[in-house]
Amino acid sequence: PTTPAGNRRRVLLQDQYADAKDPDRKQRRCAISLEVSPRIRSIDYSDLCEDIGLAEQLQLYESAVGTLFDDLSKQMPVIGKDGLNYSPNIRDTAISNNLCDSIGKSVGKKERALTDHFAWLWEHMRMLSKPDVPGVKQQSPYSLIDYQTKMAPGTRLQPDGLFVHKDITQETFATAHMILEAKWATCENGLDDEDLGQIGDYVLRIWTEQYTRIFVPVLLLHGGNVSLMVFTRQGVCVAELGPICVRQVKSQVIGSAKIAKTLQRIWFILTLSTSSFGHICNVTNNKQRLQFVTGSDVTRMVRTADYNANNMVRLDERIDRPVKIFRRTSYMYRSKFADRPVILKLTWTPTYCYPEGAGYMMISEACNGYIPEVYLSGVLVKNSFGYRLEFLVLEDCGIPIDTYAIRCRNVGTKAEQFSATLAKSIKHVSECLAKAYAAGVLHRDISAGNIAIKGGQARLIDWGYSRARSDIDIPNLDEIERLFAFDNEAASMEERQHDSLTGTNLFMSVQMLMGSTERSLIHDLESLFFVGLYTLAKFQGSIGPKCDKLPLGFRRVGNEETAAIRVGCLSTKNLYLENFGIRDCPDVIAQVFDSMYQTLFMHNGRYIGGQMLADSNYAREIDLDMASKFMDTQILLTKSCSDLEMSGSQLLDENYKHRGDYTHRGDYKHRGDYTHREDCKHRGDSKQHEDSKGQKEEGHSNTYFAAWSISFYPQIFLNYKRKSVEGLSIDFLVYNVYGFSCYALFNTAFFFNKHIGDEYARRNDGHENLVRFNDLFFSYHALVLSLVTFAQSFYYKLGCSIIKYVPQAWLNYERKSTIGWSIHNIMLDFTGGTLSFAQLILDAVRSGNVTEALGNPVKFGMGLASIGFDLVFMAQHFVLYTDRYDPQDIEAQVRYQSAPLSYGSTDSSDVSTF
Repeated sequence: PTTPAGNRRRVLLQDQYADAKDPDRKQRRCAISLEVSPRIRSIDYSDLCEDIGLAEQLQLYESAVGTLFDDLSKQMPVIGKDGLNYSPNIRDTAISNNLCDSIGKSVGKKERALTDHFAWLWEHMRMLSKPDVPGVKQQSPYSLIDYQTKMAPGTRLQPDGLFVHKDITQETFATAHMILEAKWATCENGLDDEDLGQIGDYVLRIWTEQYTRIFVPVLLLHGGNVSLMVFTRQGVCVAELGPICVRQVKSQVIGSAKIAKTLQRIWFILTLSTSSFGHICNVTNNKQRLQFVTGSDVTRMVRTADYNANNMVRLDERIDRPVKIFRRTSYMYRSKFADRPVILKLTWTPTYCYPEGAGYMMISEACNGYIPEVYLSGVLVKNSFGYRLEFLVLEDCGIPIDTYAIRCRNVGTKAEQFSATLAKSIKHVSECLAKAYAAGVLHRDISAGNIAIKGGQARLIDWGYSRARSDIDIPNLDEIERLFAFDNEAASMEERQHDSLTGTNLFMSVQMLMGSTERSLIHDLESLFFVGLYTLAKFQGSIGPKCDKLPLGFRRVGNEETAAIRVGCLSTKNLYLENFGIRDCPDVIAQVFDSMYQTLFMHNGRYIGGQMLADSNYAREIDLDMASKFMDTQILLTKSCSDLEMSGSQLLDENYKHRGDYTHRGDYKHRGDYTHREDCKHRGDSKQHEDSKGQKEEGHSNTYFAAWSISFYPQIFLNYKRKSVEGLSIDFLVYNVYGFSCYALFNTAFFFNKHIGDEYARRNDGHENLVRFNDLFFSYHALVLSLVTFAQSFYYKLGCSIIKYVPQAWLNYERKSTIGWSIHNIMLDFTGGTLSFAQLILDAVRSGNVTEALGNPVKFGMGLASIGFDLVFMAQHFVLYTDRYDPQDIEAQVRYQSAPLSYGSTDSSDVSTF
């Protein structure tokens, strides 16, 4: 029933039906509302027209329109409580158009009444006879399509109406020129969140469908008034057009004069061509060919049917890309250009950003074969509400690498074959990143979608988020700035502030997730590492629609939380592959991953994930020897890469070391024509001074060498003279041997190994190490004499202790008897020694320090020797020589002789000897 309660039930049922058809609707509109709300600003109608570029046309129109809509403005209804009331003078016309009943009450209620009234009004405005004067269009090319009772074709959206050009047969969001939406409440204080999300949802659909859009206009009916909302890439401008219904506001009646002014403004807007109001070109036909015509200022794009003209691009397939209601947006089409398969890319970017075409131009020579070939490029809109529209016609480089992985899996490609292609692609992209960085451009958005594969060959695409480096000179920069309408210095300053916000979160480096302000090549290489892991995991089926959840290493939470998870997943070198969803990793790709892991996350054999979390600007060092396993590191040995922290044997190449004005951090720093410190040392008048200084240093070094070397001999002679080392600390001797062993190895490495010497020079501002031959000789001389002193301690302590046991053991052997040698002394000595060793071992185990048991090697050796000889003596006494007859013991002889015969023996010879 057409009652308030019936209307509420009808609206509720419509909402429930819409939610069932579009389950994500509420969540999507809530997100849109949150994004749109802070970007709305009110603006005067004339100022809005000036911003759009319509000031002159508006001035001409207003001077000529006169009283065109005065009569029609007097036929407007009055706003009621829940509908419109038509006066008797227009009631018959309203009844005939099914707008009201016999007493003048509108048939529709609230929003429906406003929409029906505007549709009737619009048809009357179109049919009205108009004077033939300049500035006033006789007809409007737009028809209003009513969607109040049905959804727009191909969508689950139901706006109140869409304005569509009369020459376009399709009536969808893909062809809509303007949106009509009605709200019963007056929106003088702004729309509520639900209504804002709803309108924004319609606008987003037009942004998504129409690549030619500069802005999207919305005609909003609210409380009998009309507002024009213009959605740009930057925000929303709202201009009040005026009333279209009679109503009373604070005892003042809004009458026909203001309504006539509103109708004039509506007619002006809805008679503008598509290229003048909302589009970059005329879109009144369905032609799918574009022509780019270069003018004096910027390039124009024309839709045409002529395929033989120059710079013609034929549109084929739309490539799905996410479109946002604000910010940067790209539209991509698979196309044909001069019978070659190409990609047409139209991109809206903020004017402070680097144009993608400029990035390609900067690296085109250095990265030839690594990036798509660019056939056409330019700017279509220099500045529209803070955004620039550029176009690119690029080589079609195939499909994204993760899509390639899925296809290979589906057709049964062998793991080794796919892994070989992946390894080759990673190496190729790594070199591309290095070459681009050396040329002055940082990509900043390495993702699986930005590496394309075609015929097994990888290309790095989508340089739309790249930025130029400000620390090196870029050739032809002035010309590039002019062609793409941007200021390099301003763009560089602005883009650096967005470094940590730029990129695909799933693949961003740990330090970027932590908010680093120092972005460089190593962060893009880390993103490439994650892309490689992600691609292999997709090929193996660990990531995909059939998987319950992503592997731990690819799970997304907050930025800092994600960084912490990544660091944890990478902390164990032998397990990190499993944490990123990789089960079996073929050797060909495992070697690439491991070398990247060592380069990105290890320093001097130590994992640096903790430092990366603690300090987002922690400067990581690129080990060129390790990096050379997955890229050509010669690219990095150039002047333009001098800002990178690097190490490795390649830095020590003589040809590289003397290369012109090389500026690697810590090396020769562009000091004039200075190329090598030896050359500088012997130049001009400084030669004599250097020779004199060298002679003095040589005299000093010989003096200390002699004094230190002689210092070892007195102790050796004293030990020999005393035949003892009593009073000499054994700890001192042990540390002496250990210390001079290390010193000898150190001097050997620095004296004989050229790579180590040059690495020292690199880290110490070009200064050579000061190890000379006398240092080398001294260290080995000191080591030998320390060993001699140590040997004396063994000889005079341990050696004497061992020797003293030998004569007794030999005597027992010769006598074949132990008579006269007290076995009780030996047994007590063995018991004490064994228990002492047991205590020593238990103490060492309890303390967890085995070195405590070996702290005094001489004492330890003496103990072992004593126990060893005790065992020998006990074996001689109890096993080998058991005859106890002693001719010197008279009592024993008498006792033995008077002893009775053994029990049971009949042989007098069988006499006990015990």
